Amino acid sequence: SCTLRIRSNGVGATARQVSNTIMNVQNNTVKKLLEKYREIALLNEIISTLHWDLNVNLPRKGSEQRSHQITYLTSLITDKWIDPEIKFLLDECNSIEKLTQEEKAIVRNLNRAAKFYFQVPKKLILEQSEITSRAFVIWSEAKVNNDFKSFEPILSKIVDLTRSVADYLGYKENPYDALLDLYEPDLTAAQCRTIFEKVQPSLTQLLQKVIKSKSYNKANPLLDSQKEYALDLQKKLCDFISTKLHYSYDEGRLDISSHPFTTTLGRHDVRITTRYDRHDFKEALYSTIHEIGHALYELGIDKHYSGTPLEGGVSLGIHESQSRFWENQVGRSREFVSYIEPILSTLFQTEFQNVDQDMILRYVNDVRQSYIRTEADEVTYGLHIILRFQIENDLMNKKIQTKNLPEVWNVMMKKYIGVVPPTDREGVLQDVHWSMGSIGYFPTYLLGNLYAAQFTASMKKKISFEKTIAKGDLLPILNWLRTNVHTHGSMLFPKDLIKQVTGEALNADYYLEYLQKKYSTIYNL
Repeated sequence: SCTLRIRSNGVGATARQVSNTIMNVQNNTVKKLLEKYREIALLNEIISTLHWDLNVNLPRKGSEQRSHQITYLTSLITDKWIDPEIKFLLDECNSIEKLTQEEKAIVRNLNRAAKFYFQVPKKLILEQSEITSRAFVIWSEAKVNNDFKSFEPILSKIVDLTRSVADYLGYKENPYDALLDLYEPDLTAAQCRTIFEKVQPSLTQLLQKVIKSKSYNKANPLLDSQKEYALDLQKKLCDFISTKLHYSYDEGRLDISSHPFTTTLGRHDVRITTRYDRHDFKEALYSTIHEIGHALYELGIDKHYSGTPLEGGVSLGIHESQSRFWENQVGRSREFVSYIEPILSTLFQTEFQNVDQDMILRYVNDVRQSYIRTEADEVTYGLHIILRFQIENDLMNKKIQTKNLPEVWNVMMKKYIGVVPPTDREGVLQDVHWSMGSIGYFPTYLLGNLYAAQFTASMKKKISFEKTIAKGDLLPILNWLRTNVHTHGSMLFPKDLIKQVTGEALNADYYLEYLQKKYSTIYNL
């Protein structure tokens, strides 16, 4: 799953209540800059709505016209960013020494967003927008038809365009660094490699321990793939979970898409999607919980940041920490399973005959050498991300070609996960990201897991985490997140936020200890 972050957005802000916000800004030059930004923010909301519709509702034959619409809006947004007055105002703001902390953050975020438009030619921006708008439909059909060859030509074009974007943005050592920085401030391939080289051996070792454990193949009726879970009942389950997690349909929607995502269309309009599998209720359940985590983050940002570059999640790594936290630390915990067991048994009476809580816990934490990232368990999930990081890095450095991706993908799946996908649909075609031009996005998923575990460790020092979940009263957890993480929006960069909340820099040990303890208990290691 993912947050649908449109490239034209840049800083994730919208234009609501902008006049009130500007009243709270003391510096007149910053006020003028925010006024110029207002139209950009409104256009971002419109283009985000078109992208949401593209993923949820658009008929197949409407894709070409939609690409023209999105490209036109992208042109308008680009023109507003490259307006000489914006550059003049930014230069003025950069020379002012006495700004408040919020004003400094506003200027910093606008500098980051403007860099893309100041340095990447408009022609390239529009070409990338047009190509990726068309590519989504081509990818969707290629996935359904298991036909990588039909997707490869436009993917090759996307990769070429993305390399050009990286060149214009600039980098010290690696073109991939310029792309990583778009999604996680200051992140580099070298930093990813350092983190992943620490995490990967531990994940591989834990996976092997689980597979070899005596409990691994313990009988569990929920693993019967012939079971069927009525879709209307699955929808009721997702609606119930939405209420328990305090996600209100008064401020959002739950729809269906081929790839679950979250997108912010307004201060009180944060929409999520899920997907359903007749033979696996947990597909929709955990996709919904995951996307609600994204939505709660957006909805919890300080309302005074509305209409400024401080609104919106600060990075996709921090965003992913919120979705993975609710999905895994909460949703796959023993306490949560204990709480929802009566609901599951009531909704799916036939399917849950002779099923106890331990079976449900094992099922929702079932470790498998699976093909699909979004269906992966916590132990193997990070390995799926490391695979994608290496492929993207090699693509950007011209070490592999797009035509060879299926073969490369399968070799690396065998190396990291221990299995080879039987089809490209279950392999190289499974993710939507490359069709969107979102190269550099994947590493933030694993960073999100690391952030989530570290946040959880700090949270447990302040609230009775397990008891709160067991009671089904999740508001204390949400309130802690809103106070410590959500409210800051894009005010604090990830390295500053993690330090403020936990007292230390990002530390992978929390994540590895969490997994080791949890799965040692479940599989009696």
